[in-house]
Amino acid sequence: MHLNKYLDENKSVTVDNTEFKKLMNKSLASKTITSDPKLDKVREVWDEVNKYTYSKEDKLIKDLQDANTDKFGIVKDILNTEIIKNKELKKQLDKARNNHLVTKV
Repeated sequence: MHLNKYLDENKSVTVDNTEFKKLMNKSLASKTITSDPKLDKVREVWDEVNKYTYSKEDKLIKDLQDANTDKFGIVKDILNTEIIKNKELKKQLDKARNNHLVTKV
């Protein structure tokens, strides 16, 4: 299949990094690619990609996710506290209205 046609037919397909690497490795292992010495450098680059573990990046991502989870928990607690305070203030306002301490205009 011609590359342009394949790309056009699959332009809306999305894959994650792992799946992309699998697809690239499968393509690079094809007879068409392995039999072409001009593509040796491309295969060498992808060998390096396959050896890369991303351990530093994974740690950074985990740290960021943990920090964001903590921040989300704090914001959630603040919102819940505000909801409770607003309910209490509404009760007090309703009570004041019922006691005719506040006149609705």
